[in-house]
Amino acid sequence: MGATDSISDLERWGMAFAREQDGRISQRFFGAHTYRRTAFAGDYTGLELQRTLIRRTAQLAVPILDSVYITKLLVRDNVVFGAYGFNLQNGTRYTSTAMPSSSPPVATLGSGGAHRHVATKTPVTLSVWLSRRAGGSAIRSSSNSIRPG
Repeated sequence: MGATDSISDLERWGMAFAREQDGRISQRFFGAHTYRRTAFAGDYTGLELQRTLIRRTAQLAVPILDSVYITKLLVRDNVVFGAYGFNLQNGTRYTSTAMPSSSPPVATLGSGGAHRHVATKTPVTLSVWLSRRAGGSAIRSSSNSIRPG
C-alpha cells in the first residue's frame, strides 16, 4: 500500500484536505522538495489526521487503550499474537491475545529519529522499538504530513 492509497483511504474516511478550485486535493512543497507533493489540511493537518483516524477507529469499534503502556509484543512461531504491559493509572498488568496477525497494527507518533533524512528529529518511540524487536518492520512516516508519490 503506497501513499496514494493512504490518501484515498483518508479521503474516503472524511479527511478535510485542502482543495484546488477544480476539486483535486491541493499539494504543497514540503522541506526541500522539488515538486509539490504534500497533501495537507490547512495549517492543522496533524489535528485533522488525528480526528479522521479517531472517527474511523470508532466506526470499526476498535478500542483505544490510551492508559495502557505496552512493554512487550507476544510472539510465537514468528507471529505476533498479543501484547503485554500495564495500566498507567493503577499499575495493573495488561495482557491481550486478541490480535492474531503476522503484522499487527502498532500506532505511534514521534518516530522521526529512526530515519536519516526527516524534517523532525524526534526519538524513536517504544512502539517502534517493540515492533522491530518482535521481528516487524517500520513504515517510513511523518506525524503531520501525508506525501503521495
